[in-house]
Amino acid sequence: MWYWGAPGWALGFFLLSIAEWFNLLPLAVAVAWLEFHRNPKYKQQYSITLRPQGLLFVTEAVRSEIGWNFYRRFWESDRAFVLSYGQGLPTVIPKSAIKGDADLGTVRALLAEHVGGALS
Repeated sequence: MWYWGAPGWALGFFLLSIAEWFNLLPLAVAVAWLEFHRNPKYKQQYSITLRPQGLLFVTEAVRSEIGWNFYRRFWESDRAFVLSYGQGLPTVIPKSAIKGDADLGTVRALLAEHVGGALS
């Protein structure tokens, strides 16, 4: 009979290793998911202001200004704009935070001008 003692954990690690071997669950995705759900800073409300000089991030504890030259490229999904600055976590701007199609066009143009063309 299986229980979640040593044999149970061994089975769990074995199944995860098979999933990783066949790239069914990339390890980076699992690590990012765990980090997001464990770290309370990702649950805080924040605001992002897009300006000609760059992005302004404001949370309860942090106020940060990031210039456009920090970002290398961006891409757009159905739900967000994603700005990349190399290896690590990207900056995600949810489209739900942008009001109206005109503002979406303005954000798209600002990103294209300062960060570079969108990746598809």
